[in-house]
Amino acid sequence: MTMRITIGGIPSSAYTAENTVLVSFSHTGHTTVSIQASTPSQHRSGFAGLRGNYALSEITTDLVEKKILEVLEQVFSPGSQRS
Repeated sequence: MTMRITIGGIPSSAYTAENTVLVSFSHTGHTTVSIQASTPSQHRSGFAGLRGNYALSEITTDLVEKKILEVLEQVFSPGSQRS
């Protein structure tokens, strides 16, 4: 499952990898889920890569919310403003 986070009011044709946040959850084994994220990087370091591997039994609503909010905090925290 991949969540693509975009900014409202911008035509979808304007979205590129450089201005779109992605958070992905993928089943990587019989009992493992990997969480990956990609964040834009105009005026500060972006991030693309693994955010963690978890046992299937560890995947809860709280963990999913926490990981998504961590990515959003990285993108929208002070100092991350993009023009």
